[in-house]
Amino acid sequence: MNNSETIHVLFTPDEGFAMPYGVLMTSLLENNRDSHFCFWILTDRLSINNVKHFEETATFYNAGLNIIYVQNDFYPYLPLKENDRFAAPGYYRLFAADLLPDTVSKVLYLDGDMIVMGDIKMLWLTNLESCSIAGVVDVHDKIHAKRLQMNGRYINSGMLLINLDYHRKYNLVDKYKERLKYIHFHRDEFVFHDQDIFNYVCDGNMKYLSLRNNLMTSFLVEGINLQEFNNDSTKRLSINQSIIHYTGYPKPWVTHYYNLPLTNEWQYY
Repeated sequence: MNNSETIHVLFTPDEGFAMPYGVLMTSLLENNRDSHFCFWILTDRLSINNVKHFEETATFYNAGLNIIYVQNDFYPYLPLKENDRFAAPGYYRLFAADLLPDTVSKVLYLDGDMIVMGDIKMLWLTNLESCSIAGVVDVHDKIHAKRLQMNGRYINSGMLLINLDYHRKYNLVDKYKERLKYIHFHRDEFVFHDQDIFNYVCDGNMKYLSLRNNLMTSFLVEGINLQEFNNDSTKRLSINQSIIHYTGYPKPWVTHYYNLPLTNEWQYY
């Protein structure tokens, strides 16, 4: 990769996830010091202190930072549930192709409950070809692929390499909106937020990536053979070179759950 090439990264924090996103941002920049990053934050609101923290981190590592505030009523059919832990900004990644400038052709989305342990250049250079998104197969792939009647496999949306040009060319944001509206009126069919929508709409034009790009702790908790899900059978999976995803609850920043898998790695950052 040309050292001058910018890696575009998308975050969608609300107030409750601003701190974990800050930890993620630090881990990414600390382990990729020879790359240049531009961060795009889509949110409905952030406190002055949280904005300051993001700005200070970006400045320290010489990264770009753009914060885009999205109006709560920009799309009326977000299927939000009362007392749900999933807030409106979690859906904003569906609209990235419209909300980010046309000059940004692709973006790497990362969930806030992640840390980056290694170099992501190879991930960024993934050839998306005619694919809309690239991601890692979910721990319960077969169950959810069957539920959505998919032809392909079901991916976890915690890490997505999103081909924005493809989205714009084929108007995928409009298709996401159609699905959101359907779910708004059929909430019993609604299980995994925007993850279901990405899989339903993009089925047939997704690329499947190595587990190292989204190592879900659910695999470790449930004792599943990691190599069976690793898309690159020629390489041994190394946690020290992975993007770790703390799936499920509780999260590693809850102090009385230090015995969860890979909590020490999160606490380091």
